[in-house]
Amino acid sequence: MKQIVLILIILLPLSLYSQWQKCNNGLFGGTYRAVAISGNNIFVGNNSGTIFVSTDNGDSFSAKITVSEYPVTSIISNGNNIFASTYMEGIFLTTDNGNSWIARDSGLTNRQVLVIAINGDNLLAGTKYGGIFLSSDCGNQWIEKHPLYSTSDIYSLGISGNNIFAGTPRKEDVLIRSNDLGKTWTNLNTGLTCTYVRAIAISSNNIYAGSENGVFLSTDNGLSWTVKDNGLPLTDILTLAVSGNLIFAGTYGAGIFLSTNNGDSWTEKNDESTDISSETISAIAISERYIFAGTGSSVYRAKLSDLLTDIEENTINNSDLSISPNPATDFLEISCSPSIKTNQVAYFLR
Repeated sequence: MKQIVLILIILLPLSLYSQWQKCNNGLFGGTYRAVAISGNNIFVGNNSGTIFVSTDNGDSFSAKITVSEYPVTSIISNGNNIFASTYMEGIFLTTDNGNSWIARDSGLTNRQVLVIAINGDNLLAGTKYGGIFLSSDCGNQWIEKHPLYSTSDIYSLGISGNNIFAGTPRKEDVLIRSNDLGKTWTNLNTGLTCTYVRAIAISSNNIYAGSENGVFLSTDNGLSWTVKDNGLPLTDILTLAVSGNLIFAGTYGAGIFLSTNNGDSWTEKNDESTDISSETISAIAISERYIFAGTGSSVYRAKLSDLLTDIEENTINNSDLSISPNPATDFLEISCSPSIKTNQVAYFLR
């Protein structure tokens, strides 16, 4: 009689189960361009000017207010302060988790706000044909910070300390920087082979810029840039989100990609069970456990652990396996219950 040494390896590729789930319960209006997280609350803004809040990790949303008939373009959080920008109605603030909102646009001479960003007490607004504005008092008063760009769209903003980075559609100065909170500005075009910058993300000394030609990285405060597009599709990068060593890129019509090595390589993080692989990703927000993505049709949610794991671990009970004949001599057949999806079974007789 031969002794049976059995090694059973069950590999479940991520495509066999859903990483991403649509979180549309309570949402309406379509095109969710703004997503932000504050504590246990997830805020979502749509193209109809409505802001929604979820308190259960996206299982359900409730409409809190319609601040405008025009799109909500951006939502950001800073402690208990949640700011929302709109395309035609300026900027709104809530301090009670979205239950009430107040306008914050004194001095904001152009209320067509495309993007907002915050760092500490400094709140920035980038506008359409209206330049860059700065508030240092929670949005009570705004000051225009770059008259030269008062006729240019500001697509993206990033702020770190006194450094402000802004992306424009002007090829001659596609990315600009101020190191004195907007008093003076410098063009940062060295190495940027793009005509506009749609997204900016900052992580320590790394500055990432998303464009129609992929992602660019600067490690010298924007003085020079290197393209980081290995694994990315040939499409626009519309949004970037950084959490630790994770960099997520949202694309135009090709879903979401992830880099864990400062952009040196990218991996597609879509799945076959949803439409996210063909979605245009307008916004990304990351919590400790989840990532949320706003698209033209839905808000999607995935567990970070699912996106970071290539093999799913499964515990196999004795009742799940059938071995015959047992005892065995030269031949052994292993059968699994229908609930076990095996990709590889290895066994040895000795």
